[in-house]
Amino acid sequence: MRHGVPAAEALVVCLTIHGRYGAPEAMMEHLVSHLTAPGVHYVLPRCPGEGWYAAPSAGPITPETEAEIARALAQVGADLAAALAEAPKGVPVVIGGFSQGACLALEYAAAHGPWPGALFALTGHRVGAVGHVRAVADLIGLEAYISTGSHDPFIKIAEFAETLRAFATAGARVRSEIFPRDAHVMSPAEIAQVDALLRRVAASEPLFA
Repeated sequence: MRHGVPAAEALVVCLTIHGRYGAPEAMMEHLVSHLTAPGVHYVLPRCPGEGWYAAPSAGPITPETEAEIARALAQVGADLAAALAEAPKGVPVVIGGFSQGACLALEYAAAHGPWPGALFALTGHRVGAVGHVRAVADLIGLEAYISTGSHDPFIKIAEFAETLRAFATAGARVRSEIFPRDAHVMSPAEIAQVDALLRRVAASEPLFA
């Protein structure tokens, strides 16, 4: 699914990834429809099943899970490449998502980052239980907004904190927020942060002063 300005007119291309049991339409309803940043071309990929990978996000990393993540990254990467082929050369890219989509956005950054643009991950962490160390690309220059709830039923603080530490160690510039909630949702404050992020990327301004 595509939304926003035509790719050829984009100031920013934003890859927006839905969560488990979700769909692009859900991301439209709960996130994209609330964003007001101008000049954004949204790319909303659709996973072929109920989720991008079957395992819990904090579950053990098995060869099957690694293969599922690789297939998912290939799909969202192809969707992004198709949009960039239509967009102005050198247009900045924002990659993000919610829930399992946030986890996949983080996996994309760990595998392929950095890029000109930014990252957002709303209620997510890298896939795998705490202590399972996996490679992270050199992320120097990547600016990221990563958030979650303090008692989220699916995203645990230990794995969330380990993701922040791994990304910071790899050189990313991270702003993180932990909201006092137990609901698995995107809050207005998080949506506002994504909107501000898109505006700053479109204006070639740093995200964090």
